[in-house]
Amino acid sequence: MDNNQYKYELKRSKLILDRWLSILNITENQHKAYSSGRTPIPTSIHLLIEKLNMKRRDALEALQETLKKIEHIEHYDMKIDEQSDNLILTPRSGNGDSLTFENQGLDVFLFEVYTLKLGNSLLTLIFYPEHGLRINGKPESQRKWFVLKTGEDRISHVINDPANELHQMIKISLTR
Repeated sequence: MDNNQYKYELKRSKLILDRWLSILNITENQHKAYSSGRTPIPTSIHLLIEKLNMKRRDALEALQETLKKIEHIEHYDMKIDEQSDNLILTPRSGNGDSLTFENQGLDVFLFEVYTLKLGNSLLTLIFYPEHGLRINGKPESQRKWFVLKTGEDRISHVINDPANELHQMIKISLTR
């Protein structure tokens, strides 16, 4: 991995620098040295970045599987944009709006976050452990997609099954 690819991966991850440094377990000075090309990027850093990309890819594949269960989804073609890691749904008929599940990076607990915007509606989705965070050494449960409903700059509640919310967005998109 060269310095240009390293900088590209940081931009692609959509992470703030502090979180990037924490995930890679490096200092800001090391980051600057890698970014400038003064210091070669170690294999261990390259492997951590690949692991981060694999987790994002797994989350997108899980989102595709979730979407396949929704009514009217057969009217869309699904494609993952490799450059931005966004999931794009395009109406097969050519009528209606495309839907883009936009990569927002990771939350503070390092779980993938995506948004879906259509008109004035915005859904925030998080790929989170089904039974909550791991505590007392218990293994983390399987992750699934949840919708975060927000209001007044804070989370008001979590919707366990995003299918209904996503179905409403898809119906709105098809009628535009």
